[in-house]
Amino acid sequence: MKRTYTDIIAKIETYIEKELSEKRYHHSIYVGKMSKFLASKFKVDEDRAYLAGISHDIARELDIRETNNYLLKIKNYSSEFYIKPILYHGPVGALLLKDKFNIIDPDILESVACHSFGNANMSILAKVVYVSDYISEDRTHIDDSYRQEILKLDLNSMIINITNKTIKYLESKNEIVLPETKNMMLSLGIRNEKE
Repeated sequence: MKRTYTDIIAKIETYIEKELSEKRYHHSIYVGKMSKFLASKFKVDEDRAYLAGISHDIARELDIRETNNYLLKIKNYSSEFYIKPILYHGPVGALLLKDKFNIIDPDILESVACHSFGNANMSILAKVVYVSDYISEDRTHIDDSYRQEILKLDLNSMIINITNKTIKYLESKNEIVLPETKNMMLSLGIRNEKE
């Protein structure tokens, strides 16, 4: 029997509407919708994808004390991750989903944890959310023609294209590219020429 996510989706929608700014809430809904669209394209459960998509930024505006409490439980990321607080919300969000909503689905938790920086050998669902966060309809750093071109690609090519753009942007700002991101690209057969 197929599991239904209707109740938990409603609870999370209510939670993020209350806890996130209006802009972040709307972004989360857009990512959920894009995740559901991509899930249909890549044969992933659409409800799981929507749930993961709306949850991806669930801890983005969490207060510092609660974030730090969750961070004490996170041990399996690179040292570079720990010096980039902007990225904490992914893994912290996965823990929050587990604690507050009893979500134990490893693909949903991975989708939320890794949506900003990726990881090697991500599940299809995690890849869907990673892409959706970058190309959701509310994003202004890309235009509709780029979004349409991305949507013509297979899922791994989407990841590679988006991640290459992200790496170029980070390098132009002299910012760190996490080992998790590099390992994701290696797992897809892409090696950074600068290494």
